Amino acid sequence: VADFGLVKLVERTNDDDCIATRLVGTPGYLPPESVRELQTSSKTDVFAFGVVLAELITGQRALTRDKHEPTKMKSLISVVYALFQDEDPENALEAIIDGNLKDGYPLEEVYKMAEIAEWCLSEDTVNRPEMREIVVTLSQILVSSIEWEASLGGSSQIFSGVLNGR
Repeated sequence: VADFGLVKLVERTNDDDCIATRLVGTPGYLPPESVRELQTSSKTDVFAFGVVLAELITGQRALTRDKHEPTKMKSLISVVYALFQDEDPENALEAIIDGNLKDGYPLEEVYKMAEIAEWCLSEDTVNRPEMREIVVTLSQILVSSIEWEASLGGSSQIFSGVLNGR
């Protein structure tokens, strides 16, 4: 997820870790340990998945030009961090949700997705989830969203459609 040619592998220390001689990756998707120490693991992909999930929620790119300082780039990661520092994160989330989703989603489920994104974007690899944990949590959100849509008489498929790849 982080990049199709993330690193040039030099030596494998075990199945999860590798040593790299240079950094190759897509800016905006690389976790701190890859940038600082050229380390990669399965948690590198978890971090990148968190960025992709944040992109789906907000409709924003991983990196954009800062409106106040056009020579600087703004990371979507900082938007996610700021969201959960806000006094009212649910209200802050509503302000950044992709407008294309309109009101075709249960806010509490999108909030859970944002929490998953934040979890994936943890600076410490130990605090990031395993992909299987993410799959289980997203599956639970999918079930809840289908139930929510059924309560509307089946008139909305925007949210579960996004989760189902439609």
